[in-house]
Amino acid sequence: MTSVAEHSELAGAQWAFNQNRRSAMSAKISRQNIIEQERERLACEIHDSFAQLFAGIAMQLAAGRQISESNQEAANNCLQRALELAHSGLAEVRRFALGLRSSMVEEFGLANAVGVLVERCNAPGRLSCRYLQLGNSPRRLSATIEYELFRIAQEAVGNVIRHAEASELVVRLTYSSQLIMEISDNGRGLMDEQMARAEGLGLKNMRARAQRIGSRLTIKSSPGSGTTVAVRVPLR
Repeated sequence: MTSVAEHSELAGAQWAFNQNRRSAMSAKISRQNIIEQERERLACEIHDSFAQLFAGIAMQLAAGRQISESNQEAANNCLQRALELAHSGLAEVRRFALGLRSSMVEEFGLANAVGVLVERCNAPGRLSCRYLQLGNSPRRLSATIEYELFRIAQEAVGNVIRHAEASELVVRLTYSSQLIMEISDNGRGLMDEQMARAEGLGLKNMRARAQRIGSRLTIKSSPGSGTTVAVRVPLR
């Protein structure tokens, strides 16, 4: 016959076992969540980094082939831009391998990095790209803000190259009481149902990046009237 003390001891052991089991399951779930979050982060980074680069390379090569017979100098310029984009992509691969941030933004700052991004996307006869800056930042923004804004610009420019069928692209940075970054094109625009599907074009990534820096991404678009992507960041 089991004594009261033995019953108590068995109950205590069972309670401890259940607690340990629940703790182990909780730890396993936590690890799985961390892994999934890291996978999602890497997927966003890879998409935002390389989609625009490869789209730009393809566009420059296509432009070079199109005008090679009529204007060899312009064709060579397209090939040179494609080569620069390829080198930039190689640097991005190395950055991922080393787990570093985008060195171009860290070294030259947001405005200069965006300027380089836009210039490299120019393709004579296919896409005219302009970079405009209104006002000046009183100081460098935090590394996180500049990094996320640059990635948003990369993704938005890549979307124009791949999907907009545009002939003009303008990226504008306006510094006042806030920093406004706008990426505008004169492409085919988006209908309401396309806007709903556009999350798969990286808009979800861009919105998440804007939220991480306390901002909000807005999109204005209509069929045949182009698209404007804008992000506003308070400058305090």
